[in-house]
Amino acid sequence: LIGRYPDLRVEIKPVSSYTGLGESVARVFYIGTIVDETLPEAFLRDAASNAPITWLGYNLWKLADRQAALGLNYRRIISASTPADVDSGYNRVRYRDYLFQKLIRSGSNPVPSEIIEVESTAASNVVQAWAERPGGTADRIPYAVQSNRFWYIADIPFAFAYELDRYLVF
Repeated sequence: LIGRYPDLRVEIKPVSSYTGLGESVARVFYIGTIVDETLPEAFLRDAASNAPITWLGYNLWKLADRQAALGLNYRRIISASTPADVDSGYNRVRYRDYLFQKLIRSGSNPVPSEIIEVESTAASNVVQAWAERPGGTADRIPYAVQSNRFWYIADIPFAFAYELDRYLVF
């Protein structure tokens, strides 16, 4: 993703070492792969203050009452593990006029997935992409939400990715 910016300095650190945004930080990416991971207060404070943070996946609920400042409300984790759940789950992502399919099968085996349902409660927020169930846009939830400088992505788009997957939205 950032390979096209050769002069960009990148640091990869665990969130546990986060102490706050430095002056030279253009953006922080948090990849929430561990459910209920302990998050530093400085990180939660910066996220709630609309700092330039992109949050992917789990743990948005750790913001608790501070979600309101971002115009977001954590609803639930939606799991799909059986073949029927995987086939009928939120396995498509619509970005602009394009529909991207999440990988739902590896051979004949279903690929389990989870997506975090959030509600965008602020009129100023922009839902940049929607997760959809098969059959169209009638049943959809926000997938990528922009709240000023803060972005939230409802899963980890790099998990079980393939060449036409939703990671292209990211």
